[in-house]
Amino acid sequence: MSKGGNPTFTENDSVKETWKNSVFKNLFSDRKKLFDSYPNVNKGLVFSDPTIKFGSGSYSFKTSDVVDKATYKHKDHEFQARYKKDAKKFDVSFRQKMSNNYTALFKYENRGGNEANYVIGCDFDQCGVLGNAKFNPFTGIFKTSAQYDLNKIVDGVKVAGDLKIKTKFLDEKPAFNVGMVYDSGFGVSGLAFNHKGQLTANHYVKVDKNLSAAVEFVEPTNGGDRQLAIAAGYKIDNEHEVRGRFNKKGELSMALKKDFSPQCSVQLGTVLDTTNPILKAPLIGFKLNAKMG
Repeated sequence: MSKGGNPTFTENDSVKETWKNSVFKNLFSDRKKLFDSYPNVNKGLVFSDPTIKFGSGSYSFKTSDVVDKATYKHKDHEFQARYKKDAKKFDVSFRQKMSNNYTALFKYENRGGNEANYVIGCDFDQCGVLGNAKFNPFTGIFKTSAQYDLNKIVDGVKVAGDLKIKTKFLDEKPAFNVGMVYDSGFGVSGLAFNHKGQLTANHYVKVDKNLSAAVEFVEPTNGGDRQLAIAAGYKIDNEHEVRGRFNKKGELSMALKKDFSPQCSVQLGTVLDTTNPILKAPLIGFKLNAKMG
């Protein structure tokens, strides 16, 4: 919680993927529903990336002070272009489905001046292993992730991991995550460990069709502060849902979602410092989600 400034909620990134398209994040999708994606009060008003349908294809775009991005998806291929305004760099990527189990990636990056990079990659779904990998031969950066369902061996168990490493600089420590979840019928229990030495244990339970709750504990094995947080969500009706999370620092974050239609919804979020006896009118952050069919 920032002192003397706008309120903030201390985010926990102990189970955050090491790179954007890592499938590791899917392992804790239930936990993510309650602990992540709250409107940021310091950003005020945020718009989701608009999506427009063109027949069987779709076009989405994003513009901000930092980046402009456009993506077009049609059947088994995808084209994306990004321009990073602050660094004056751009990249263009193309994905093409090669078979039922493999999708190829080719990416061109212009880092300004005469420097250019090429990235090759692949998404795969083979022998029950879902994952992806990509490699930049110029920088030596290799990224990969995978998830496997152990239902055939142990019912209700899934494992996943990801890795980001600079192959040209092996003296640098790689970034990684490993984890597993177990759905016992009494909720989903998870355990994870990352390159920062953080050991995370969490449990998610769906009490009934409207109410869900979760608890999460983080133990730093190489020093640092322990983290403890609880969260809950309640679906009031078909148009309204409320969520809340609370950590050991006394920071309380709340969010209300209002659905106007299947294509449009708005989220309101606020943060309160329960350790501060001085009450103020709360700041509210808004996030508008819209899709154009």
